[in-house]
Amino acid sequence: MFFLPRRIVCTVLLFISFYSYGQFIPKSTPTLPSHLQKTYWETALGLQIGGITHIEISPGIGYEPVKNLYTGMGFTYIFYRNNYYSPAWTTHIFGGSLYIRYLLFQKILLQGEYQWLNYDGLDDFTLENIRKTVPGYLAGIGYRQWFSAKKYGDFFLLWNFNATADYPISNPSVRITIGGFFR
Repeated sequence: MFFLPRRIVCTVLLFISFYSYGQFIPKSTPTLPSHLQKTYWETALGLQIGGITHIEISPGIGYEPVKNLYTGMGFTYIFYRNNYYSPAWTTHIFGGSLYIRYLLFQKILLQGEYQWLNYDGLDDFTLENIRKTVPGYLAGIGYRQWFSAKKYGDFFLLWNFNATADYPISNPSVRITIGGFFR
C-alpha cells in the first residue's frame, strides 16, 4: 500500500517532465544576405550506354532576380563514343550554356537556352579531325518537383532550333536536373 502513492507521484512527475520546456534553448539559424537567398545551384546528369555511349555532367549556378524568373549559366562535359564506326569514334565534348527560365504555374517551367559545345569532329573537305564549336538554341518545357523548401528536381524536354549535322545531340533533348537554393 505504501508503494502505490509513490508510483503515482513518480508517474505524474515523469509525464510532467515530458511537457516541460524550461530548459529548451532554440538554436539561432544564421540568415544569409538577400542576394544569396535567391542564388541556387543545380546539376544535370545524363547517361546512355549501347551503340552510342553518352555520359554527361553539367553543373550550374543561377539567380532568381524576380519571383518565378530564373537565370543561370552552366558548364557541360560529355564523354561521347560511337561504336557504329570501325574503329569506334570517341570524343570529349566541352561547353557552356546561358539560360532563362520562367515558372508558369506551380510546377510547369518554360526555358530558353543558348548552348555552345566544342568537340573533335571530322572536317567535311579534308576528312581530318578538327575541334568544332557548335551553338545550340534550345527552348522547351519542364516540370519541377520540390523535395523540400530548398531542394528540387526538374525534368525538361528541350528542342534545338539549330539542329545541324554538326550538333552532337539529337532532338528532342531530355534533361533531368537536381538543384537547390542556398536559403
